[in-house]
Amino acid sequence: KDGKQVTFLVTDSDIVHEDFLEYINMMLATGMIAGLFPKEERDMMAAEIRPIAKKELKDFDDTHEQLVKFLMNRIRENFHIVLAFSPANTKFAERARKFPSLISGCTIDWFLRWPVDALMSVSRKFIDEDKNFEVEAKEESEKKALIK
Repeated sequence: KDGKQVTFLVTDSDIVHEDFLEYINMMLATGMIAGLFPKEERDMMAAEIRPIAKKELKDFDDTHEQLVKFLMNRIRENFHIVLAFSPANTKFAERARKFPSLISGCTIDWFLRWPVDALMSVSRKFIDEDKNFEVEAKEESEKKALIK
């Protein structure tokens, strides 16, 4: 109701029952969980948010469908999920196969060391192909050593 942003942090150890991932997968795939709120509860929440909808939407059509749509959009805008899973976990690959939105519905940040050859490959691509990329060094000999 207040429009506060909420972040739900889930780690590997929080997954006690695999069924829990089904709900997260559904949320990531569709932005909602079917049947999460009973109809009466959803209708009550939609009615409570009517004044906010009238204030925020210029051409607000005061219908039940519009209120529910506004409520669901507001939840999507303010609810965030952060998954902190380790790819070293033995269940990671299995979970990724069973619940594809854990991969396709997320931005993935890998917090592992990069191999030296990968670092060299990426840096060479910038040096060789990006005409706006400049190597800065105190002395010309350092610059040549970095570019070679």
